[in-house]
Amino acid sequence: MNVLLAIDESEFSEAATKAVLAQIPAKGSRVLVLHVVERTHYVGSESLSAIEQLETLHRGAVERGRQLVARAEKALREAGFETASLVAEGDPREAIVEHAKREKASLIVVGSHGRRGWRRLVLGSVSEGVARYANCSVQIVRAPAAETA
Repeated sequence: MNVLLAIDESEFSEAATKAVLAQIPAKGSRVLVLHVVERTHYVGSESLSAIEQLETLHRGAVERGRQLVARAEKALREAGFETASLVAEGDPREAIVEHAKREKASLIVVGSHGRRGWRRLVLGSVSEGVARYANCSVQIVRAPAAETA
């Protein structure tokens, strides 16, 4: 089985990693652990100082992403999975779907924050976008105490 595990820095992604460990047989399975860093877009009026600060923040987000995927990859590898990891940049929905196609994933596993109402409208839903546009199965995992407001 070829699995793409999309993670972020949330407890929901920890739940998704645990779901892969608990539900998918390690033997014969390959897991690509993917973290997507959204790129900050400049609108042209930022000062050089502001742009440098944004770039510093972005580099920090990429480094945290590398550490994040390394931890998940280590846990999966220790459980016997064949693994790979990647930190990509862009819109998370698009990047997850594109990498799943490229890797010929048979399953995408992603955590969900479980947002409802106005929070979902304002913040969007990566898991919903992935489920809508992926060309393979998608498992959406919620943490036990997922936000429901």
